[in-house]
Amino acid sequence: MLSFLLVAGLAVTAACTGGPGGSSEPHRPGSAATGATDWAPAPVERHGLRALTTVDGDRLSLHTASGPKHFLTGVNLGGTTPTHQPGELAISARDYRRWFAQMGRLGVRVVRIYTIHPPAFYTELAAYNRLHPRAPLYLVQGVYLPDETYLDGGTLYDAAADD
Repeated sequence: MLSFLLVAGLAVTAACTGGPGGSSEPHRPGSAATGATDWAPAPVERHGLRALTTVDGDRLSLHTASGPKHFLTGVNLGGTTPTHQPGELAISARDYRRWFAQMGRLGVRVVRIYTIHPPAFYTELAAYNRLHPRAPLYLVQGVYLPDETYLDGGTLYDAAADD
């Protein structure tokens, strides 16, 4: 599965890594991990493109107004709620609004979803980010591909990936 990091509707150029990668940044009250610094997006220019995230080896950097962040506190948000079947659109705009506010108070900076959510998710996320420009919630949007043939060639432009 591919994942892309987004904020307030801005797609960026790096894929998500699989965890903090041994980051030395501890999670302490008042630290960057809890949002005490300015987490506003501050894209950098790389090869003529603006990039909000960059990858150097296995290290992901999220570029913010207070400098690059390497340890990103986050949650994985599923597409349904208890007592509902997968695929049932049981989450309301009110639920998303409440959850985003709770995530912000907890110091969460990244929300990962593994599939496309209803429009209310994206509307409420954008509204939350407009209200919290210095502490937005960044989105890691998962996208399922039909198979993993693109791994063989290392590119989605490989003709074999089109089959």
